[in-house]
Amino acid sequence: MFIDGVEMKMDKCMKNYVYLINDKTREVYYFNDDERLSVASQFKAIDMVKRGELSGMRKMILSEGVIVWYPVVELDEIERAAILDSLVRHGYEKSRYGCSFDRILKKVEKGRQTGSVKLKDYDSRKSDPTRNLFDLNRFIAKIDKPIMERDIDNTNTKSFDFIRLQMFTVTYESDPLEIIKKYKKEILKLALEKIENSRGFKHYGLPVNFLKLDKFTYCRSSNMIELLFILKPIGGGLIELS
Repeated sequence: MFIDGVEMKMDKCMKNYVYLINDKTREVYYFNDDERLSVASQFKAIDMVKRGELSGMRKMILSEGVIVWYPVVELDEIERAAILDSLVRHGYEKSRYGCSFDRILKKVEKGRQTGSVKLKDYDSRKSDPTRNLFDLNRFIAKIDKPIMERDIDNTNTKSFDFIRLQMFTVTYESDPLEIIKKYKKEILKLALEKIENSRGFKHYGLPVNFLKLDKFTYCRSSNMIELLFILKPIGGGLIELS
């Protein structure tokens, strides 16, 4: 690995330090205070950097109003594979473990020896807490952009009455509906995080807790979860958006 262009050995865990940005999802990977692999959305990660909760990012101003954040760490192919192959702890999951830093080092070592970063399961008496844990991030393969919609009788084009969000699950699960039922609360948290970080929702300046789930449906033929959120009545009154 390289840090600011200087070659370093990946042997000590740098806590709350950005190690990697996923090129596909733009999610940010880091190790938390317990040296467990964690991930945050790009928007959440930038907020964490600004609050001093996350380091290892370089700020570059491309033009007026355009800022790009880059990690100062550059991993080689095997180090990247070891992290991307591992279980992670998402910010909305309070009790779940991510893969330990030590286990990822073992993956890197195996990768350099064999070309594969996959490890055999530990002996059950010494098993890693990450083993056999469900990975919601893999189950939810894609989350579409939230859509703000209005009722037919609402002529105010600067407002919305409800938000529609579609999420798509992987196709290889034999019983996805059972998984959805079991992890419904976590799926809702993931959906609200997506809405909260969307540019369209931020435009209205509303806190996400002003939203209330109205419908939660799943279409097996298209592997799609659709959620419909409406505005809560606040203190017996109505919210006007302008």
